[in-house]
This record gives sequence, structure tokens and C-alpha cells, in this order.
Amino acid sequence: MPDGVASVTLEYPKKISRGRYFKPAVFPSAFIKTVQVHDNVLSVAIPRGAPDAFPHRMVWRDAAGAVVHAFTDPAF
Repeated sequence: MPDGVASVTLEYPKKISRGRYFKPAVFPSAFIKTVQVHDNVLSVAIPRGAPDAFPHRMVWRDAAGAVVHAFTDPAF
């Protein structure tokens, strides 16, 4: 994570594809969590199992709240 990133927002969809031949995972709701970054490190607990712990979208913000960079997983 580059210097200047103060917070990160992680976005998880309600429905996650398991691939063409598998039934998708459907959760009770979508999950969005914003966490603070300390010394270029963040830590967050996600209420999903390890295979589903990768966010669909991640937004890096500076201390003023401006977007530094946004990533979207093209698999969704």
C-alpha cells in the first residue's frame, strides 16, 4: 500500500459466483467495511470463510477522504 493511504473500504457482494458449473454462494446481505491504515498495514475480520474473503471492490482513501485508487475484481 503506498504512503498517504489513510483508510480502505472493502466491499463484498451478496452473491458470489463459484464458476460456470457450480451454484453461487448467497449471503444474507452484502458487506462493506472501512478500516484505518496504520504504518501501511490494515487488519479486518470478515464474516465469511476464507474462499470468500477477497473483496469485490477495494477503495483506498487519503486522510482528507479523497480516493487514491479503486480496484474492482473483474471476476464478479
